[in-house]
Amino acid sequence: MTAGPGGAGHGSVLVALAASLPWPMPIILDFSGIPRAEQAGHLAARLRSRPGIVIFYSMRDGKPTPVQVTASGDVRAFVERRLGGDGPRVDFSGEVAGALACECGSGFEADLARAAVARVLMPGETRRAAGVLAYVHLDPGSNAPACRVVEEPTRFAARALIGPFARRAHAEAFAAMLDARFSLCREPATLAGWPDAIACSYKEMGSCPAPCDGSETMESYRARVGLAVSFDGGKIAGVLGDYERAIKSASASMDFEGAAGLTRERVAMADAAGPMGSWITTMDRFGVLAVMPTGKSGWARIFIHRGGKSRPCGDVRASGDDPAGVAWQMTRLAMNQEPDPGRVFSADDGEAVALIYACLRTSRKIRGTMLQLDSEPSKDVLERAIRRAASRGGAKRSTGVQQSDDGAEADGLARGD
Repeated sequence: MTAGPGGAGHGSVLVALAASLPWPMPIILDFSGIPRAEQAGHLAARLRSRPGIVIFYSMRDGKPTPVQVTASGDVRAFVERRLGGDGPRVDFSGEVAGALACECGSGFEADLARAAVARVLMPGETRRAAGVLAYVHLDPGSNAPACRVVEEPTRFAARALIGPFARRAHAEAFAAMLDARFSLCREPATLAGWPDAIACSYKEMGSCPAPCDGSETMESYRARVGLAVSFDGGKIAGVLGDYERAIKSASASMDFEGAAGLTRERVAMADAAGPMGSWITTMDRFGVLAVMPTGKSGWARIFIHRGGKSRPCGDVRASGDDPAGVAWQMTRLAMNQEPDPGRVFSADDGEAVALIYACLRTSRKIRGTMLQLDSEPSKDVLERAIRRAASRGGAKRSTGVQQSDDGAEADGLARGD
């Protein structure tokens, strides 16, 4: 931690709050006694052009009060613009008493750090997620188990939320696919009256066994709902392959009508998966191992998101002994600290998942890698990810799940001016 003049002054309360976090560590920029015209030069000597977060604070009623917590791809330029009144948004030059700046290795890390610090310093502020995501809610234990698309999922159990989906249309397509594939109820209001309800037309069409009127036991129906919940993105690729083989077989047998029907079903399945279909799962199982730049050549930083929590695990030296083994050991230690997966999905969960999903979908040239945390990655894959993040050379455009941030050389996902 680096302190400027007056580092123990009126910003000490904020410093204590921010420093109580295990990460990130703040650089204190206290402007006590420094003329406004000299503040930019004061901070220029203490900050580098790196991704990070900035906490601006003012004095109100004699107490330091946070004004804004912001992530930026270049904390030095960002603070200079704000203090100089050149930023496109708010000019803080007349009210800011000081700032805390936390340098990060990548824009992705900066966004996660901003979220962690904002929860401590400004818990009443509206959280800024990286876009609004949609989810499919399907709970086998509810009174009327049926697919519902939700965009405000914070009152639901994480184990009953399937996603994430970039658009509501993708979630709706996935829900429709589950309905058709597992013969789920499309009329939850009718199902709520089981076993004495009057079945809808889906029973007559043979698309639903009708647990609503007792034609199927609710126990049997709940078991089938459980199978639908477990149908995650990892199974979609296999199903699409099955469709391809069935379409070719039908065409070879001159069954063109059957081939056309199978093609429609395959298209519906692909639409349901959306652009990131392999990542679709329930939110209690959604896990990510991120290998990111540190801003220091030769080193990579390991993050995980699991059980609703995002945290850094530590730094790994690419040239060290068994860097992949060290990284996985860090990951396993962090995984052992996860909370009960039956928790209710929170706003913090939603923000973290949105930031991760935005990183996965970015088309920028990047040096970070994101891997699914459903099993231990191969040693070769993890070592390549570490070398990629530790390199200061030019980054190649990544494909698949290898999507992240450009670190110190680019803005990445940080959302400053």
